[in-house]
Amino acid sequence: MKPVWNDVLSERDRRVVNTGTWGRHAPLGKSPCVLVIDAQVVWLGRSADAAEAARWPRAGGPEAWEAVRATRQLLEAARGAGVPVLYTRQVHLRSADYDVAASVIEDGSGEEWSQIVREVAPQEGDLVVEKTYASGFYGTPLQSYLTAKRIDTILFAGGSAGGCVEASLVEARARGYVVAMVQDCVFDRLETALAMALLETWMKHGHVLELGEAMEYVKTARRQHADA
Repeated sequence: MKPVWNDVLSERDRRVVNTGTWGRHAPLGKSPCVLVIDAQVVWLGRSADAAEAARWPRAGGPEAWEAVRATRQLLEAARGAGVPVLYTRQVHLRSADYDVAASVIEDGSGEEWSQIVREVAPQEGDLVVEKTYASGFYGTPLQSYLTAKRIDTILFAGGSAGGCVEASLVEARARGYVVAMVQDCVFDRLETALAMALLETWMKHGHVLELGEAMEYVKTARRQHADA
C-alpha cells in the first residue's frame, strides 16, 4: 500500500513517521463487521454530477462517490461472507435548547438530506443507528449490538474521515475493538483531512487497508470464525 499521506507531509513530518515505531497494532480478529458512517445525501448529494455541488454544499464531491463505489464492493463481499453490515445516520434531534449540534442541521429523520444514498443502501438484516454527535457510540445502541454479535473487529467506511469516522473509530478502539479504515471507502471534503485521518489511524489506532485487502479479509475471517 502506498501511503496516501506522504504528499501532504513536511520533511520533518516524514522523518517522524519513518522512525519505524508506528503502525504496530493487534492483528485483525476472526469476527468482523463493516460499519458505514453517514453515507447520506447531505454529505454526498444524490449523484456524482457536478450540478449536485450547488444543491448540497456540504457534499464531498466526485472523490466521495469513488468511495461509495468502493464501499458497494466491500458490502457485497461482506454480505456474501455472512459478515454483519452496520450503518450510522446523522439525524440531529432538537431535544434541548442547549443542544448546539441541533442548530447546525435540524431534525430530518424523514427528509431527503438524511437518507443513505441508494448505491449503498441498507438491506434487510442490517442495523442502522441514528446519532446526533460525531461518534456512532455516543447515545446509541451500537455497543449492545456489537456485543450480541460477538464482533471483535470493525472495518470503517463512509465520511467524513476526519470527523465522524475517526471519532467512531477512536471510541471503538477505546472499547477494545480492533479497528481499520478501508482507505478506498472513506471520504472527506478536504484531501488533506482525508490523508491525515488515515495517517492518524495507522500511527495510533489501527489498520489502514486497501479495498482488495479488506474484501479478502472479510471472506477469510468469516471462514475462520465458522471453523472455530
